[in-house]
Amino acid sequence: MQDDAQQPGKNTANLLMTTFTEGLRDLPTDAVTRVKNFLLEYLGHPQQPVPFGGRSRDFASLDGWLEDTQAEPYLLIAAPAGRGKSALLLRWCQHLITHQSLAIAYFPVSIRFRTNLAGTTFPALTALLASLHGEHIPDDPNVSEEVWRGLLAAYLVRPLPAGKRLLLVLDGVDEAADWSADAHLFPQNPPPGLRIVISARSLANDHGNQTWLQRLGWEREGFARTLELSPLDRSGVANVLLQMGFPLDLLSQRNEMISELYRLSEGDPLLVRLYVDELWKRGEQTIQFTTTDLRSIQPGLTGYFELWWKDQRQLWGADAPQREEAIQTMLDLLACALGPLSKKDLISLTAGQENFSAAELELHLAPLARFVTGDGIHQGYVFSHPRLGNYFYEERLNPTERQAIEQRFLRWGEQTLLALNADQLAPRAASPYIIQYYGVHLVRSQATTETLLALVSHGWQQAWETLDRAQAGFLADVERARKAAEQADKAAMACSEVLPFLGAEIRCLLCQVSVNSRTNSISPRLMSEAVKTGIWTPAQGLACIRLLHELAPRAVELVGLAAFVQEPLRTDILHEALDTAMAIKDDYLRFDALLALAHGLPEELLAHILDSIQDFEDEADRGGMLAEIAPFISPYPGLLERFMLMVQAIEEEEYQSLAFTGLAATPLPTGQQANLLATIQSLQEERYRIQALLALVPHLPEEALQQVAQQTDSIQDGLLRMRLLAELALYLPAPEVLQETLKLEREIEDRDYRVELLVKLAPLLQVDTLQYALDEINYLWDERARASALAALTPSMPDELLPDLLQAILKLKSEEERTNILLPLLPRLSHDLLEKVLACAHLTWDEGCRATLLAQLGTAMPESLLPQLLEAILTIKDPGYRVWVLAELEAPLQDNLATSAFNLPATFQAMSGREERLQTFLAIAPRLSNTALARLFEFMLTEIFYFAWHSRSEEEQTHILTKLGGRLPSDQLPRALETVQSFVNEADQAQVLQVLAPQLHGPLLSAALAIVRNMQEPEKRAQVLEALVATLPAEQKKRSHTRNDPGAPDHQR
Repeated sequence: MQDDAQQPGKNTANLLMTTFTEGLRDLPTDAVTRVKNFLLEYLGHPQQPVPFGGRSRDFASLDGWLEDTQAEPYLLIAAPAGRGKSALLLRWCQHLITHQSLAIAYFPVSIRFRTNLAGTTFPALTALLASLHGEHIPDDPNVSEEVWRGLLAAYLVRPLPAGKRLLLVLDGVDEAADWSADAHLFPQNPPPGLRIVISARSLANDHGNQTWLQRLGWEREGFARTLELSPLDRSGVANVLLQMGFPLDLLSQRNEMISELYRLSEGDPLLVRLYVDELWKRGEQTIQFTTTDLRSIQPGLTGYFELWWKDQRQLWGADAPQREEAIQTMLDLLACALGPLSKKDLISLTAGQENFSAAELELHLAPLARFVTGDGIHQGYVFSHPRLGNYFYEERLNPTERQAIEQRFLRWGEQTLLALNADQLAPRAASPYIIQYYGVHLVRSQATTETLLALVSHGWQQAWETLDRAQAGFLADVERARKAAEQADKAAMACSEVLPFLGAEIRCLLCQVSVNSRTNSISPRLMSEAVKTGIWTPAQGLACIRLLHELAPRAVELVGLAAFVQEPLRTDILHEALDTAMAIKDDYLRFDALLALAHGLPEELLAHILDSIQDFEDEADRGGMLAEIAPFISPYPGLLERFMLMVQAIEEEEYQSLAFTGLAATPLPTGQQANLLATIQSLQEERYRIQALLALVPHLPEEALQQVAQQTDSIQDGLLRMRLLAELALYLPAPEVLQETLKLEREIEDRDYRVELLVKLAPLLQVDTLQYALDEINYLWDERARASALAALTPSMPDELLPDLLQAILKLKSEEERTNILLPLLPRLSHDLLEKVLACAHLTWDEGCRATLLAQLGTAMPESLLPQLLEAILTIKDPGYRVWVLAELEAPLQDNLATSAFNLPATFQAMSGREERLQTFLAIAPRLSNTALARLFEFMLTEIFYFAWHSRSEEEQTHILTKLGGRLPSDQLPRALETVQSFVNEADQAQVLQVLAPQLHGPLLSAALAIVRNMQEPEKRAQVLEALVATLPAEQKKRSHTRNDPGAPDHQR
């Protein structure tokens, strides 16, 4: 091919544009625009030609490889950035585009044009190949990356119509952001006629083409060819000038000019283009251009940019230092960026710096137009060539400077993530750049595993969904986090340490499974409720539940569904549930799933669970599992017999006792209970025998209890004997048992054990023994143990011991524990004792505890103590606590709170402003009784919902309705729903509707459902529907159940 053939005509350029974008029109993204912009960047147009030339030998090599039927199917072009790989491949494709026997698919992987994410690359490649086959791609926006890869692989091995050969060119795979070109990218056994070209930038520490061949899995003999792309020679530089046409073609004849351009560019096509573009802008003045203007410039990019900075400083004059600093910041940010940055992005990255407003950004970016493209709105700012970004990043920034700029991106990403998860930033308002590239920035900065795992969050998933319905990018972030967690766990395992991120690994896997299925956006609970209420038929519910990927939840939901269908389908579903659980590979997870099903299974299927327990070799496992399954098999004599045989097959009595303990706590038929008692009493080890007996005693008849009591004398361990006697004393009306127990109690040295026993027996004790118990508690050193014992003892204390009890309670230093014990005791206290509590309230430092006590005291306070009570109320300085106390006491104290100091409306009005009143009301609302809340609503509702309600932000309205929605008066609910309907943020809508759900019936429920139907986010819809369905009236659920019951009489269905 001759050099003059390197510039094909305008018609082929248009044909190339159409061919390389036609299939992309099926995609729901703007991939067509991105690829077209890339093509224009390298092909140019008549008014703005793009320099190109000097590549005739390379064209010949490419043509020879393509036409050689015995050649390798794959070709790699790996060269440094700026060597002209994209320009060469596009011009070659332009030359081939008219070949009738050849079908060409070309796709650029480009940071500049935002085609480097997996969610763009693989759908685009698939769409291009589908178009060549005359087919369309799936119209489901939720297709995952793995599915796209599978479709691409299928198209690559299928023969094209009319016997055409396929040439696929994937340009710039080194710029891939969230995926990598590896051995799985293309077929390892390509069909005849398939040719694939990949271009990539040589990376740091690469050893020639071999490194990229290894990455791609193309090392084996006869599999791939490489093309060395050398710099342009002098004749190549001259050819570039010639191809540009008038007036630059005249310079191609001047040897001194060619030599100087070659010296400056060193044959680098990018530098040739930069200098040629500069000459082109001079127009006809270029003819007078002399080499004197160039000789003082150093070769390479360094010389080019030194000249550029010199020109700019002269232009700026006295403003040069300030302008230079600002522009250097722009260059640094663009160099560290992994994709185009919008104006808003740059403002976010320069937050806190002066001179970086939107208008000033335009001023800073104007001088960079020569090598930075984009308008910051429709197309983000980015270097016109990756080589420029690499130059500023690797050669102009030292490691410290790179780290400082990187930190800006990391802070921005962290702030965005936190705001999304806190619902402070709407997903659609988040920067597309930071959502798409924050994960890659974290990897580049070697972020911690914890930081990567933070991306596995709901807010981040929502933001990704606004950019990519298939959420391929989010899944890539999750996979990065999972791999980091896996590596950390492997390292811990190698050191025999606890695996720190095992739970996180599971969470990541569940997240991936959930996102990959739209069905999983419908929660299992919602599926079940939909069937219960007749929203779905059982058949619909069954079909949807079967799509749940996780086996355990699927099995549980199948059992739940079975309760709403009739035989024989019910038995079929239960069998399916059991089979589903049995398919879980992990033995322990499988048993947990089976146990979760047990409550709904018939005898036949419960037998299968017993069989599965028998398969466990470890006796501790078998004993524990038998204890857990015991309550479910107890109604079935046949299963009980098998259970007993399985327990007796266990050699260790410790694990036999464990299993018997589970069965003992379950009501049994008299004969089975007697058999169990005899078996337990036959255990040789005293401690294991007593452990099982303690569980059985509460369920034994009096005759059996007497039998157990007669055998206590033979128990050698005093503590075990005491505990069994104490348990017997509670259920056996025999004073001698209680006396024997108390006698043993006195012999125990450990006071904690003595107190434990006395508290347990407190309902049976006489006054003198209760006094002794109180004394013992007072001697406990640990205050928490003392408070716990006092709380347990209080209900059994007679009136004559209340003074001593109160004294012990008031000695507690913990105001919270003291208050909690006092509250239920207040109605029993005398005038004098109430006075002591009132004095204690005066001295209580925590105003929350003080207010709690006073609010409760007011309902039991004799009139003679009211002045002291009112005085104590005045000591509460916090307006919220004071209002709360007044609201609770207004009804019981009535006229005693008439003065302005205690008048509830007056106290509210005395606050400094409407906002303080509102926030106080919201803070105390959850604590208020219904009566007190209704009183406050009388004068607060108007202030909240009519004065300045519309001037409040959506966030503020959401906060207010969330706090009050569950207790709003019914006449305010329509207004609340109107407000929710006006919300822009669906998270806000969901939050409020879930709170309002229990109060929504009839027309209000219909209005809420109308809001839900208009919500775009499936998960938000599911959350609200769960709340609405779960609160449907029981009668409606019953009617729905009847409709689903094919056995119900016709008049009922």
